[in-house]
Amino acid sequence: MVEMIAVVVITAILAGIAIPRFSNSIAMQQAGSAARRLAADIDYARERARTIGENINVGFNLASNSYGLSNTPHLNHPDKAYRIVLSQEPYRAAIHAADCGGDRNLVFDMYGKPDSGAAIVITSGDYAKLVIVDSVTGETVIGDPSNVSTVDAQFDVLDTLTVRINVTGGTIEVTDAVNNFMVSGG
Repeated sequence: MVEMIAVVVITAILAGIAIPRFSNSIAMQQAGSAARRLAADIDYARERARTIGENINVGFNLASNSYGLSNTPHLNHPDKAYRIVLSQEPYRAAIHAADCGGDRNLVFDMYGKPDSGAAIVITSGDYAKLVIVDSVTGETVIGDPSNVSTVDAQFDVLDTLTVRINVTGGTIEVTDAVNNFMVSGG
């Protein structure tokens, strides 16, 4: 009987340690998956603009944690508009901030060139991922701030790209030394 109680106590202690780590791991994976999906969709919008020879708008709605692509049918449901809600399964993430040159719309022209650079912060739990869109090429890069509970985070995505996030104020600032590109906003 004593051995059984000891096993139950040890199991409870181990479970108490493992469950929070498992939850953190899930949140980190969800933020990463949502950021990779967003980056892939931005790349898709750029290529689609080139292919069809029309502007494609990637519009962000922070209130509904969603984004959509104009002039683009949904890949799985061609009769519906292309709209992704990141707060739903499988992502369960949020769009914490999005700045596309002062607004929340990133437009690719018929040559696949963006109208501005962009910085989008995706969060899940205490974890965040930053999706950066280059203002010249439209290419995407995913950055990794340590976690979203930090009041200020600064990190380098590339050698020339510095990102500063103020989570409390909901602002992001991105500076690209090579292209003299800066995005600032929330």
